Amino acid sequence: MRYVVDDIGEVVSRMDVSAIEGVDSVKYIYGHRRSVATRLNSRTEKYPMIALRLPTTVNVVDGRQHFNLEIIIATLTKGQYTEELRMDKIFRPVLHPLYLEFLKQLKNSGLFEWTGDQKYPPHEQTDMHYYGITGPEGNLKQIFNDPLDGIEITNLKINSTNKCL
Repeated sequence: MRYVVDDIGEVVSRMDVSAIEGVDSVKYIYGHRRSVATRLNSRTEKYPMIALRLPTTVNVVDGRQHFNLEIIIATLTKGQYTEELRMDKIFRPVLHPLYLEFLKQLKNSGLFEWTGDQKYPPHEQTDMHYYGITGPEGNLKQIFNDPLDGIEITNLKINSTNKCL
């Protein structure tokens, strides 16, 4: 049996980040946000990271697993950056290329498929300037101990390519 936590890890391991400014590798972690934040504290190399947010719900139809996942792509930032600086220093050169490379490898992995004739699976992408718990006028507090900018991928609707039952 395949597990989505392992398959997403495989997708991340296939990412080619050689053309992304200042990025040598991408770290992968999964869990509840609090658990991820706690476990990151003990790591020396943490970012950029791709995290699969748990729990995940698996709908099984005709023996095939259907997922609606949440992924976080995040990297270090500086608290004093304005939104314009975040775009110029973090989102354009690092986070958006990581996001596109993740989607490309998700497609090329052969581990997942999705409905429709779309290049990438249906999902919502949210740029999270100074990643944290948001309120109507911005972040109320940080989730992680480090200052991060990130991209949240929510409602990522993908299906496993193999039958589980």
